[in-house]
Amino acid sequence: MPVLTINLPEDIYSTMEELIKKGTAKSKREIVIKALKKAFELSIFEWKEPLIFIRGFRRAIVNQRSINNLLSNLSKKQLVKGGREMGKTMVDSCLANFGVDPRKKENWGIAFKILSQIGWGHFKLENGKIIVQYPFFPKELLQGYLEEALGVSLEQIQTTDEIAIFKIKKE
Repeated sequence: MPVLTINLPEDIYSTMEELIKKGTAKSKREIVIKALKKAFELSIFEWKEPLIFIRGFRRAIVNQRSINNLLSNLSKKQLVKGGREMGKTMVDSCLANFGVDPRKKENWGIAFKILSQIGWGHFKLENGKIIVQYPFFPKELLQGYLEEALGVSLEQIQTTDEIAIFKIKKE
């Protein structure tokens, strides 16, 4: 493995030391590798500060409370419809960046990985169901999004707020 030596600003070095002291990280090497992997994953080198671009699409960092406040006056039906409109961007992103169509089941893993990387929750496919742990958006919006992005019809299964489960009705 190649070796790299760098000079770090004192504040970054001190933060790394604090993370190790707290037990959040085991070593400076671990911190640097995780940070670089995340930087590449989120295509940070394409950002045009103060703008954030990930895979060619402009993004913004918004807290969940603000999103929930914004969406609170929409009906469940409106949330599903809004999610479907948003889901079109996943199709565009997968086609433009990976040359794959997320509406084909064999490409769902790529779509799930993208959504997980940008903080929408942890996605997995299991026994004919899409399971989302810690969903960022309301379940109805997420249902519409996934239906459009994956080209499926879903049925929401009632669960707690920490998990969303959608049964695949039609592929």
